[in-house]
Amino acid sequence: MAIVSVTSTSVTVNPLKQSQAIGATLAFLGLKGMLPLLHGSPGCSAFTKFPLVQHLREAIPLSSTAMTEVSTIMGGEDKVEQAILQMVQRYQPEILGLCTTGLTETKGDDLRRLTKDMRQRYPELNDLPIVLVSTPDFKGTLQDGFAAAVESMVKEIPQNSGGCCLQQVVVLASSAFTPADIEQVKDMIAAFGLQAIAIPDLSGLLDSQWDHDYSGITVSGTTLGQLQQIGHSIFTLALGESMRGAAKILEQRFNIPYEVFNELTGLDATDRFLQALADISGNTVPEKYRRQRRQLQDLMLHTHSYFGGKRVSIALEPDLLVHQTYFDRFT
Repeated sequence: MAIVSVTSTSVTVNPLKQSQAIGATLAFLGLKGMLPLLHGSPGCSAFTKFPLVQHLREAIPLSSTAMTEVSTIMGGEDKVEQAILQMVQRYQPEILGLCTTGLTETKGDDLRRLTKDMRQRYPELNDLPIVLVSTPDFKGTLQDGFAAAVESMVKEIPQNSGGCCLQQVVVLASSAFTPADIEQVKDMIAAFGLQAIAIPDLSGLLDSQWDHDYSGITVSGTTLGQLQQIGHSIFTLALGESMRGAAKILEQRFNIPYEVFNELTGLDATDRFLQALADISGNTVPEKYRRQRRQLQDLMLHTHSYFGGKRVSIALEPDLLVHQTYFDRFT
């Protein structure tokens, strides 16, 4: 049984690896043709980029408005406008993700008004979706920034006209899910005859280098066309409690029902997920997953003596913590 211990004493942490800006940037990497842009100093983008490069071992596209001491005091709106125009001209992104940092959040720059004014002055930007996310690094964690970015994606991307697609579902995957996890979830959904739009889709993040040269924008992930079609989906599968907010936005905007799955670890959680897919599609659970379930039961039977009664200490982001501790219920 998992025991959550809450303490009032201080602990030593590394805020660079847990900031909201890192979480939002990670979410943006799951959109194809995306250019993440941090509104802050060059150091802000470096401290955001370094942990991602170090962890993923991949080249990460990320730009900065390069705020200086003078522009911070006098106002950095010109820096934002200059950075957006230069990046658009150089890389031709399909989507632009604009994140704040602790520096600019303290200053209080109004990016929403700025981007609105820019579209009036530069009509060529009208067709470029700009996803704004507030990610101050003096509060919140990676999971908070990731969730905020996903909420902005489903709230700000304009939708195409058309009717409901009876085979299309939206998958909102939290920061607890790895690229391999998302790929497996998509395969499970496809096995029921459904089409999944994963937001964000990180499944191709680690293998993009084999197919493409380095680019200043992302080369894999959810396309802009898919984002513009999410309003025609019949159901939303929110993977992780942090995705509940984005699922509610889709329900309010498009009247799409949703269900939140706090974890996909273990028999009970997987059974619940597969049953939901069966209910949505009207199809039975494929024999492939019935066989895998029997294999897992046999494995648990043979290994319970090795894992039962063991005590471990875990410190993780909330959604990932739920995933890890849920396994404890079956040992």
